[in-house]
Amino acid sequence: MTDPYEVIRQGREEMAREVKRNRLARELRAGRKRRVEVGERALALKWELERIIGRLLKLIKSLRDAD
Repeated sequence: MTDPYEVIRQGREEMAREVKRNRLARELRAGRKRRVEVGERALALKWELERIIGRLLKLIKSLRDAD
């Protein structure tokens, strides 16, 4: 016959493992979300910089052609 205290201890250990696994999974999901947000910001910044550079080049070209 199994010791009732052993069953209780095993149940607690199993619950502790499940809690730890769920916490790690949450942290992983949150980490992915942060990386995506950073990536999206970087893409937006790149697009804005390319747009501004393009307009400056267009302005310089038009000034050079006017002379």
